[in-house]
Amino acid sequence: MAEGLELTRAQHARIALARWSGVAGLAAPLVLTALVYRGILHTYFWADDFMCMLKIVDWGFFRFVFEPFAGHVPLLRNVVFDVTYQLFGLHASAFFAIVLLTHLANTWLVFRLVRTLTASVLLAAFGATLWGASPLDAGALGWYAVYGQVLLTTIVLAVLDRIARWRDDGPLPSRAMVAGWCGLMLAGVTCFGIGLAEAAVFPLVLFLLLPAAFRDPALRRGLLAFPVLVGASYVGLQRFYAACFTPPDAHEMFTRQSLFAGHPETISAMFWHLTLYGVSTTLVGFLHPLTYPSALACAAVATYFAVLVAGATAADARGRRRLLALGLLALAAYASVAVGRAQLALMFGMAPVRSAQQGRYHYLAPALASCALCVALAHLRRWRSMRLLGAACLAAWLAGSISGYARSPWRIDARPAARQYVESALATINSVVDRSPSGSEVDLPNVPASSPSVMGIRLDPHTFPGWAGVYAIAVPANVLRGRRVRFVERDRALVASFRTGGSRRMAELLITPGEARNRPVGASPP
Repeated sequence: MAEGLELTRAQHARIALARWSGVAGLAAPLVLTALVYRGILHTYFWADDFMCMLKIVDWGFFRFVFEPFAGHVPLLRNVVFDVTYQLFGLHASAFFAIVLLTHLANTWLVFRLVRTLTASVLLAAFGATLWGASPLDAGALGWYAVYGQVLLTTIVLAVLDRIARWRDDGPLPSRAMVAGWCGLMLAGVTCFGIGLAEAAVFPLVLFLLLPAAFRDPALRRGLLAFPVLVGASYVGLQRFYAACFTPPDAHEMFTRQSLFAGHPETISAMFWHLTLYGVSTTLVGFLHPLTYPSALACAAVATYFAVLVAGATAADARGRRRLLALGLLALAAYASVAVGRAQLALMFGMAPVRSAQQGRYHYLAPALASCALCVALAHLRRWRSMRLLGAACLAAWLAGSISGYARSPWRIDARPAARQYVESALATINSVVDRSPSGSEVDLPNVPASSPSVMGIRLDPHTFPGWAGVYAIAVPANVLRGRRVRFVERDRALVASFRTGGSRRMAELLITPGEARNRPVGASPP
């Protein structure tokens, strides 16, 4: 009896130890990720952020939400953007606090997924830290317009985590559950363009992770038809917008045409560089300053794929299927970027090797690549000679990364020029309004940014019309403290475009010089 009691106590002790080791293992990547990305709370809006906010106030909810943009159909992202803007206005810190919290949640999901796939807290902590604290994530996290990719990553990781918990020899997931997974992947399509490729390959991924699900004939037919539904939803949302609101503008048509104008060699070159740059930068992290291409980048890529091959060799059939599933999702993400942006970048004079280094293209794929690396390492740990060496390598990597981060000049771009432009414009507008008699009409010059780099509006000078745009997204009404505010714009074509384009605010805010009652008052550009 005493012996049985001792055994029970030992079991409880092991359970408690496993629980606390899991908590400690999760705390490390979360703390390190928060430390690296705490500066995101001080960054500011940029480029498409301003255009989106202007569309929210100028078009209203439904037109903005359903608008296709640059090849994306970001319905869910636009809903989140609209709600966040209605809650917080121009308080950028609130927007980016949500981004940071979502990134921490994604780091936790990577930890959960790796722990499920490897049964190792150590590898889960390594994978979550490798990706969560990577400087490569800044491209998506530091630009709110790219938040859709962060949301897409949440969806993909959550679905993978649920699938990974099912056993091949256990009960099959219900049809409702599989339909729910497909629904989430379909929602991912409306977060970011990469979601189209992720959803299209999802049936194959599900087959690799849980082949037993295909034993059900109804499930099998539904999953095989799912990619057709994905494509139909993508095209349908675009046509719905064109039918209910307005045909795509010149910029959108130009982007769509570029999707089918890419030469195979251009697309393949960008796909190659996206993969190599993403893998090398994720693996090196803060260990050492990395330029691409370089000898260090080549060594990192060779090491990564050597571990994958060795891990696949040591793995059983189930382990190989898991590696294939993670690799397929990562490569599908990069393939969709290459197809959608290779030719467009070339048209703007950017070679594939340079375009592939755009930070916003690297968020979801590196997360999946990090998970695949940990799965491969888990199978290598079965070789006893690798256990001690592997633990030593992970400890050295962590120490080197912390030391490298402390010495690194790397910081998140806070967009100070954009913040200064907006704050200076609002300060001048408020000052002029306060000096004007109550009940008067205040006509101010519509001052543009001094250069496109200030606001990041590079595609079309009509996308964000200077001070009038700043006023529209900062002040909810055209009457400010009893004075009606208007902005005198010399470009008559710009004024006409807003008046004929279904504008709600800008059509009233912008006037031509001939319509100004008095000489415009204001200040020189900030």
